[in-house]
Amino acid sequence: MANKKYRVTLFSVGLVALAIVFVFACRKQFMFSAVDSDQAYYTENALVLKKEIGNYYFELKHIPESSTDKDSITHQSFVLKIGVVKGNDILSEGIEDENEYYERLNYFDQEAQIDMKLVDGSDTLSCLLYHFERNYGIAPFNNIVLSFPGRKNQQNSHDKVFIFDDKVLGLGTVKIKIEKELVKKIPIS
Repeated sequence: MANKKYRVTLFSVGLVALAIVFVFACRKQFMFSAVDSDQAYYTENALVLKKEIGNYYFELKHIPESSTDKDSITHQSFVLKIGVVKGNDILSEGIEDENEYYERLNYFDQEAQIDMKLVDGSDTLSCLLYHFERNYGIAPFNNIVLSFPGRKNQQNSHDKVFIFDDKVLGLGTVKIKIEKELVKKIPIS
């Protein structure tokens, strides 16, 4: 009888722990529709725009600068998550042989930086900082850390468009519009 009571108590503790994790995972995310994106939401300190194309999804996380002096903004930071809706990671999804896997790995590790641009007003900005986070197939997505030049005194005065001219996934040009009004509402923690 004591063993049964122990199982019920352990089960109750497990449910409470699961509920706590769920509450903290969902906090501070507000959903709404966005132009050229399937969905957009805010996290504690960023705007996330999500777009699906075929079996791939793109989440562009716009991270505002922490500086309080708007004249000192020198770059615009993003984290691009590219994932597979159903299936493997982006390096092995839909490939036919091992060579194609290594071509994709080389592309994302060495070459994709030149295919990522940010249109800010009338300026097309090249990516200054690029880091591909390889996860060795543990997750069905990969993150890419990106940084583009900033614009002093005009950081949020224009809509922006992130452009990825894909060469290996078969998607062509991927565009994600970043509306200036959405950027202005990013919660700063």
